[in-house]
Amino acid sequence: MAVARHWATVRAIAGILAAALLLGGCAGRPVNGYFVSSSGTNQIVMAHVVEAPRGHLSGAIVVTTIDPTGTTPDVSNYNVVGSITGQNVSLKVTGALATIAGWFGDDNILVGGLEGDRLTLSKGSQTFVLDRMSEADYQARVQTLRRLQSNIAAGRDVAQRLKQAIVYAQQVNAALQQYQSWGQARIANQGKVRAWWAGRIKAYSACLARIEPLAEAKVPSWRWEGWAQDVGNDAYDRWQALKATQDLAARGAEQLTRLNTMIDQGRVKIQEAGQRLHAVCPSTPHPKRCNASWMEWRAQGPLMISPGSVAMFRSLAPQVGQALQTDVDTAMAGNARLKAIAAQVQQIN
Repeated sequence: MAVARHWATVRAIAGILAAALLLGGCAGRPVNGYFVSSSGTNQIVMAHVVEAPRGHLSGAIVVTTIDPTGTTPDVSNYNVVGSITGQNVSLKVTGALATIAGWFGDDNILVGGLEGDRLTLSKGSQTFVLDRMSEADYQARVQTLRRLQSNIAAGRDVAQRLKQAIVYAQQVNAALQQYQSWGQARIANQGKVRAWWAGRIKAYSACLARIEPLAEAKVPSWRWEGWAQDVGNDAYDRWQALKATQDLAARGAEQLTRLNTMIDQGRVKIQEAGQRLHAVCPSTPHPKRCNASWMEWRAQGPLMISPGSVAMFRSLAPQVGQALQTDVDTAMAGNARLKAIAAQVQQIN
């Protein structure tokens, strides 16, 4: 019986010692682990603390926060040192205190306790609760946050693409309307171009008709050389008129190329924005709503660049091109005729 009582006492003492070892800190095994807290769904705070030597703590606090404007979460690392006595914990946060205010405020001293698998840290009236977690589970949570950040970035990118496609389509429509007005003015201007050169030819011819008989009659040149000088001085004006007509024709060709490119690029932007929207829908908070937006975009997107304006542009462009070329031909022929008349006047003078 005495022997039995002795072994019962030994077993009781062993149980007490085992329970004590589970308390952690100076009263049990040294503290060594990851303690994690999440603030909503947008932030993960992890404290990795190690007790070595007994009663002394060191480690790091890592705050991972979603950045509303970024493509990856913001990660801030802070060193900690402190102590543990029984269940009482005191930690001092060091380094980059100006940026830590978002979670800890301006005070870098945290006090609290470690009870089982829960680490509680307080600063003033604020209390932060962190639960023990394996490193693998912690990393899994970080990956989840990164995926959420990626989804946010993708959604922001889609919104930007949709906006850009809409704005670009508006620019294309405005450019098509401007071309319509400009092109119709060019077509209507053909008569004025012909009239200008015909008027110049008539004036040059009249000048030549006046000068020739006077020169043949030996009338002193000072009586008529002013007319001849007018013809000579007009060379710059007729060259400017020819150049203006050629410049308009070149501008028409440039506009034709630019508008065709804008139409093609606008359609590509609209299509790519819709494809991107469809690609992110499965990972959005409201996939059905997103899919409905995509279906609407797929139906309305092709109409963003006005089909009527495009059709009118395609029909008008050849007429404008022909009108501009006719103006150039008229100007070149007129200029050649004027140069010939001016040369005759110069020979007389």
